[in-house]
Amino acid sequence: MLPLHQLDQSSQQFQQIQQQLDQQVQQQLQQQFQWQQEQHQRDLQDLRTCYLWQQQQLQQQLQQQIQQQQQQIQDLQRKLAIEEDDFQQLEDLVKEAFEECDDLRRQLACQQIRQQIRQPIQQPDRIQQPDRIQQPDRIQQPDQIRPLQSSLPDPLQRPLQSSLPDPLQSSLPDPLQSSLPDPLQRPLQSSLPDPLQRWWPDQAINYQIYQPN
Repeated sequence: MLPLHQLDQSSQQFQQIQQQLDQQVQQQLQQQFQWQQEQHQRDLQDLRTCYLWQQQQLQQQLQQQIQQQQQQIQDLQRKLAIEEDDFQQLEDLVKEAFEECDDLRRQLACQQIRQQIRQPIQQPDRIQQPDRIQQPDRIQQPDQIRPLQSSLPDPLQRPLQSSLPDPLQSSLPDPLQSSLPDPLQRPLQSSLPDPLQRWWPDQAINYQIYQPN
């Protein structure tokens, strides 16, 4: 066995060693903690920088997109204004064309009315003149009628008095009576029945049968 003083020395040494080890461990832990904190801070800073960079990039992209969209909107507004001007010009041209058409229609209607009014005055050849109405060349002259009468058959040229009844021609000589046969020239007194002759014996009833030629 060791003596007491050696034991005391050894215990003191052990305590010193233990203290040293504890100090070393604490130092290491502190160093490690500090390093971790520093690393964590660095990571956080990196994350912040990355986030800020991404945010800046996104903002720039959004600004560029907004500017492009605004530029497109301005271009569309300019095109729309130009198209509105063109449409207004076309509308004005169409209105002018319709007005010109209306004016031309009015002028044409006025010309037609004037022509219809002036037509009987400006075109006297359409009015029938007396020479054209009379047409003497088509009217039969007496010289043209006489040959027709001479060419007619003989019975039609006889005077109409020969066809009249006998009482009106009793005093006039009749050329037809001489040419007729005897039975037609005899009076009808002999052909009447006896009772009639008994009632009118003194009156000579002279009838002639009329035959058309």
